[in-house]
Amino acid sequence: YGVNFTHCAGSGEPVDDTMTYRYREEKGFIASVVIDNKTFTGRQLKALNAREFPDADTLRAAKRFTRMALKPYLGGKPLKSRELFRQFMPKRTVKTHYE
Repeated sequence: YGVNFTHCAGSGEPVDDTMTYRYREEKGFIASVVIDNKTFTGRQLKALNAREFPDADTLRAAKRFTRMALKPYLGGKPLKSRELFRQFMPKRTVKTHYE
């Protein structure tokens, strides 16, 4: 199962940069006239498809989409990715500079 970020699941038309789309679980993105925290712009969808995050807004959209897509599979449990990443990241040491 893969999410199609390039075409509207309702019409099959290519995603339009200026339109807004709502993610429907197991269907994909459907054009929407409502704009809220569950919708994405066509520009954002194209950026997610290209795995490009040119600005903070697009990065937030990627995070929001990931949470929405995983929610039905997590059964209400929180995603603990930060804890997982910390296990594999080297510990940071703070260097102080004295003159």
